[in-house]
Amino acid sequence: MNSGRTSPNSTIPPADPAPQLAFKSWRTLLDECDRKPSRKYVHLLRVATLRLQARLDHKLGTRDAAHSAPRAIRRWDKHAEKLRDSLSAVREIDVFRYKLSVLGGTLEAPSGYSPRSSRTCSRQIEELEVWLERERKIAAKKLIADLKHRKGRLERLSVDLETTPAFGYALLPVSSFSDVFRMYSEAIADFPNLDADCLHDFRKRIKNVRYLAELFAETDPQTAHLAAALKTMQGAVGEWHDWQQLAQLASRQLRKRHKGEVLTTLLETLSQESLQKALECCQSQNAQLDAGVADSAARMQLVVPKPPVRSLDSVAELNNRRLA
Repeated sequence: MNSGRTSPNSTIPPADPAPQLAFKSWRTLLDECDRKPSRKYVHLLRVATLRLQARLDHKLGTRDAAHSAPRAIRRWDKHAEKLRDSLSAVREIDVFRYKLSVLGGTLEAPSGYSPRSSRTCSRQIEELEVWLERERKIAAKKLIADLKHRKGRLERLSVDLETTPAFGYALLPVSSFSDVFRMYSEAIADFPNLDADCLHDFRKRIKNVRYLAELFAETDPQTAHLAAALKTMQGAVGEWHDWQQLAQLASRQLRKRHKGEVLTTLLETLSQESLQKALECCQSQNAQLDAGVADSAARMQLVVPKPPVRSLDSVAELNNRRLA
């Protein structure tokens, strides 16, 4: 984003066409998702909505509440949040189905022979996939209904925001690495001890900072480095959260019909392993950021659990061949 960038020394920010372009792209995705809520467009629209919310929420927090722009932002954000809930319900199922598909592929033995534990796990994956397919259709119908209910209003509100005089100025007052890093420092200060209980909330907090950092990544190498570090952390924590949620879902769906719950045990093992990787990733990325900033803020103290103990040989065997 080379044009419209707020100068560090400016008292009056220059015009910024980027918000208008972002809304135009967002409305295009809204149309595409309305026509066909495919995995691709559900994901793209959800991310685009999140990015716009992060930018607008920051503007809302830095402007006078009596200004016309904040009111318009609140109205759009209210409906966008409800749309995002519908998108997230579909997106979560898509993620679960993808992970089960990949995991199922790792259980296929090249020789044609599979241990009993692998066959049991494969059957449970298939059963869960059938249930998820039904749930996906239900969630997609709800999303389509929500889009029909909110689309027109969301489009009108987005156009209203674009034509608001105050919206013709730079959306964000931050323009340097120190500004964005301070926001990140405030985020980690609120999470002095990262563990499984707060890691997902930490991820949601740094996600907004990452989206803001990415706005200046093209013109500020330090901010680009920060954005990349935040993306790495967000990805690692997201991987853990997906496995955790999938393990809990499998436990709820399978425990009434299966005594062994081989799949649930495997998913819980993957969840614990990815938790440790996520915590170590956050620790490593934060240390690198700290090393590059002389006056960096509070450091994170991570509670890193011991590697999970595999009590079942069958689970260990399955896990050794997972997700190459």
